[in-house]
Amino acid sequence: MGLLNLDVVSFAVYLFAGWAAYLVLLVFYRLYLHPLRRFPGPSLAAATGWYAGYWDLHMSGHMVKHLVDLHREYGPVVRCEPNHLHFSSPEAYSTIYSASSKLTKDPNLYLGFSASESVFTILDPALARTRREVIGPMFSRRAVLSLQPLIRDKIRTLCDKLSEYASRGEAANIARGFRSAAMDIITQYCHNECLDALEVEEFKHELFLSIRANSETFWIVKYFPIMEWILTLPRSVAFWLWPELKGFLAITDTMEDQVSRYTKDPSLLEKSAHATVYQRFLDPEVKGGIPSHSSLVGEAQNLLFAGSDTVAGALAFGTYHILTTPGMQEEFFAEICQLWPALEEEPTYEQLEKSAYLTAVIKESLRLSHGAVTPLSRVVPSSGMTIQDQHIPGGTIVSMDAPTIHLNPTLFPQPDLFLPSRWLDSATKDLDKYLVAFSKGPRACIGSNLAWAELYIAFAAVFRRFEMVVHGTSKEDMEWMDCFTPITRGDLKVKMRVREE
Repeated sequence: MGLLNLDVVSFAVYLFAGWAAYLVLLVFYRLYLHPLRRFPGPSLAAATGWYAGYWDLHMSGHMVKHLVDLHREYGPVVRCEPNHLHFSSPEAYSTIYSASSKLTKDPNLYLGFSASESVFTILDPALARTRREVIGPMFSRRAVLSLQPLIRDKIRTLCDKLSEYASRGEAANIARGFRSAAMDIITQYCHNECLDALEVEEFKHELFLSIRANSETFWIVKYFPIMEWILTLPRSVAFWLWPELKGFLAITDTMEDQVSRYTKDPSLLEKSAHATVYQRFLDPEVKGGIPSHSSLVGEAQNLLFAGSDTVAGALAFGTYHILTTPGMQEEFFAEICQLWPALEEEPTYEQLEKSAYLTAVIKESLRLSHGAVTPLSRVVPSSGMTIQDQHIPGGTIVSMDAPTIHLNPTLFPQPDLFLPSRWLDSATKDLDKYLVAFSKGPRACIGSNLAWAELYIAFAAVFRRFEMVVHGTSKEDMEWMDCFTPITRGDLKVKMRVREE
């Protein structure tokens, strides 16, 4: 027995020694033999991906902010992980995310969304293009223009709820109100079933709270890809191991139920006032064939997240900056009144678009809310490519992020200030190409037309009806952490009064 124990100990020692030797050789290779060894960056980042993991996990999604310091120290190209280059030049962004880009999405990032068959996460560019062609018509400008009654109806409901807070003299969590309105619009339009989040007290719909909790686990899922395994366990065990999983499964269950009902009985969709994603995908003649059940669930989840994140974020950040910039709220109100003099005569989206100042406010809100803030990583083709006059080896992960562009002081002087006027100067018309809240290229946000319409209508309606003041919300509350999209430490709360006619 003693000899057996000795053999086991010896085996364990050899196993550990072998593992340690492997790590030493791996680090040596990454530092001195790897194809990216000539690119500057911290040695620890070149040696291990856990350098970024420390900033994303321990420092709550702050790697994207730390990259600013790395570029300041190492220049416009930084090796931020063993096989990952991050760029800071606007020209590099145009190359990586150009309309003709042949780069594919990085599976290490996108498969962490547990919806690998959605148009957002599909890695194969050809399949993604086919899927986008199926649902693209739903988000064309023509389709969005016809959707105005639905958008205005939900924004009116939001304003009615805010009026109730005003009459009671209570502060409203307007950030959650904006998110609730955006979720109601996207679920009514795409899923044919309105979530009715605006009807829930204090805008606390359980699915909204689940999305928030799920978003905050983003980095855990990326660095510890055990979601699929945990989902095979009994739910009681899974929830014990990972309590936040309840939020993810609440969303999944809702989408699963919808998909099951509509696939079993497509006639349920016939009463819809407009085309839905399910009608598009369940058409027997759909290009690429009818997607699988799991793919439809993934698409439904993707639309719920993407259809509310950027819009709600831009409205919240924009409102906060307008209210905290002296004189800007009244200036904005005066501009809106020129388009909307009589409250009962609501202007159309097309009329609102003609307001240069409203447009500038929206662009500046998008710039400081960013959209997705995580570097959108792409894989260089096997043949390699040239970025910023440098050859990048095939298989390399390359990326940039929206904050790097939006906070570039050369493009946007005083980048941390909310200055709509920067978009009004005729000399700054070229700035539009540097507004990347919806990304760029063939994998850009498919719903940007709908988002713009919601932003115009919501900003105009809320600031036309209410005079507001920030209440119980500090500058620190509005600081964001990277959870793919920016998640603020707190929520924007305001007190308001209904404006007199």
